[in-house]
Parts: sequence; C-alpha cells; structure tokens
Amino acid sequence: MCVSDTFLATSLLQGAAGYVFRETDAGLVEVPPIPPETTQIFLQGNEIRHIEPGAFSGASKCFIMFLNDNMLTEVRADMWGGLSSLSSLYIESNDISEVAPGAFSSLPKLKYLSLKDNSITQIDQGMFTGAHALVQLTLDDNPITDIEQSSFSQLADLTTLNMANTDLSALRAHMFEGLPSLSFLNVQGCEISSIDPGTFSQNPLLASLRLSENEISHIDNSMWQGISSLYYLYLDNNNIQSLSGDMWHGLNKLNTLSLEANPINYISEQMWNGLSGLKVLNIRDIGISYIPPNTFAPLRNVHEIHLQDNRIESLNENIFGSDRPEKVHLALGWNPIQCDSRLCWIEEVEGEGWLVVTSSDTNGRPTCANAPSSAWDDVDFGCNEV
Repeated sequence: MCVSDTFLATSLLQGAAGYVFRETDAGLVEVPPIPPETTQIFLQGNEIRHIEPGAFSGASKCFIMFLNDNMLTEVRADMWGGLSSLSSLYIESNDISEVAPGAFSSLPKLKYLSLKDNSITQIDQGMFTGAHALVQLTLDDNPITDIEQSSFSQLADLTTLNMANTDLSALRAHMFEGLPSLSFLNVQGCEISSIDPGTFSQNPLLASLRLSENEISHIDNSMWQGISSLYYLYLDNNNIQSLSGDMWHGLNKLNTLSLEANPINYISEQMWNGLSGLKVLNIRDIGISYIPPNTFAPLRNVHEIHLQDNRIESLNENIFGSDRPEKVHLALGWNPIQCDSRLCWIEEVEGEGWLVVTSSDTNGRPTCANAPSSAWDDVDFGCNEV
C-alpha cells in the first residue's frame, strides 16, 4: 500500500502529550509509515493481518499504541522493532492464537499489555520472556484452558493480572508462581470448579481476588495459604452450599467478603471465625430464611451486611451477640419482612445509633410484606402494645 505525504499530514496531530498518529476504521491492511515525532499511535478498526519487521522502526518516541479490532493472528518479537519507549500496548479483539516465545522481549519499557478478546488457548512457558517491566496484563475473553508452569516467572513487577471469562476449569499450584508483586487477580466468569491447596502461596501481596461466576462448590483454608494480605475476596455466583468454621483461617486482613447468589441456605456463628477485621459482608440471595442468635458475633468490626433477596421474615435481636459493632448498615431489601412487634428492638437500637436498617446498600428503607403500600417508618409495629 502506497501512503502519500498528504495522508501522513492529516493523520498526525499534535496533542498535549506529543504527536498523535491516528488512522482508525480506514480499511488499512498494513501498518503505514509512522513519522519519527509520533508519541501515540491509534490504528484500531482496520484490517491489518500481518506486521512486517521494521514497521515501527522510526517510532522510538511512541509510548502508547492501539491495534484493537484488526485481523492479527500472531504476535512475534520482530513486529515491535524500534518501539524502545512503548509502555502501553493494546491488541484487543483480533484473532490472535499464537504468541511466540519472547514476543514482547523487544519492548524494554512495556508496562501495560492487553490481549483481551483473542483466540489464545494456552499460556505457554516463554510467552512473556523478556517482558520484565510489565505491571498489568489483561487476557480476558480468551478460550484459555491451561497455564503452563513458570509461564509468568519473569514478571516480578506484575501487580495486576486479568483472566476473566476464559475457559480455565481448575487453578493449580504452579499457575501463578513467579509473581511476587501480584496484588490483583481476576479469574471470574470462567469454568473453575477446583482450586489446589497453595495455589496462591507465591503471591504474598495478593490483596484482591475475584473468583465470582465460576463452578466452585467447595472451599477450605488450604486455598488461602500464603495470602494473609488478602483484602477483597469475591465468590459470588458459584455453587457453594456450605461454610465450615475454619475456612477463612489466615485471612486476618480481609475487609470485604462477597458470597452473593450461592445456594448456602443456612448461616451460623461458626461460619465467620477468623474474620474479626471484616468490614463488608455480602450474603445477598443465598436462600436463607432464618438468622440464629449470635450469627454475626465474630464480626466485631463489620460496617455493612447485605442480606437482600433472601427469604427473611424477621430478625432476632441477638444476631450480633453481646459485643455489638460500632455501627452497622443492615441491608434487607426484597425480603418478605413482617413488620410486627418482633422487630421493635430495631427501633430501639437505631435510636442508640449503632444500627441502620436500609433497603439496598446505604439508601432507602425496606418494604414490609404485611404493609407493602406503607413506608417502613410509617408502619405500626405494635411496639407500644408489647
């Protein structure tokens, strides 16, 4: 393809962060010549199938490039020659199925890489060899079924790994080794049904783990070995049916636990052992109709408990035990709550200031099943008759 000087002039614009080369949705089938003053390249929405060696040889000042929505099928190291300053590379929504060993080794400053929505089926050892500067890697929406041992072993600075909506069915102990700086891992929306003991043991800084929308039916404390720094844990929309008393052992710093939409059906005090520092508990839509006394007693520092979309008709005044939290928002929306004298205790403790009953999150009030047309605060609970 012959590219005229007029084409280059109209494609290169000066922006706040330097010169921007933008040629999107233009029907390009190959990379056009890139002016040497270019600092940003936008080539998304074209029909580029192949990148010749040296295509970017004059773009040594470029620090960010978008190649989304093209037709690339492979990634090789010789594609990036000349991009010595590139720190962000986005190659999303192509048809990449092959990533050669050391494919990004010629990009010494690359920190942010996204290969989202391609056709990668396996993460091979050597795929990221030489990509030492990576801090964020996104592999969402690929049909990945396996991660070879030591595939990430050279990514010592990686803090964020996104692998949501892949075809992973199990997490094995070696998959995330070599990632000592990893703090955020997203593997939600996969097909994961099992997690080996010690899977995250080489990720001591892991703070946020997203395991929602998988097929997990069993969890125990062996899964959390080595990640005592975990702060956020999301297990929504799995098939967890029971919680054991010691399953959270070692998660002393956990701030937020979400178990929404699991068929648990029953909760008790023993289920929260080891979670004294927890601030947010989401047990929305887990099928419970009754909360026994002292159920939330271990959660001495809890600030929010989400109980929406269950089958709860009433609440026992001793659900927090004798050692009450400082202040709690209790979300009860979309339950068949019977507003009667059994709930008079709520009015009393709300007056003391440590409990706030809401509908959803921290807003509004629940609806009474026995007085659906009346606002919660206008319903006569019969407290004066007790």
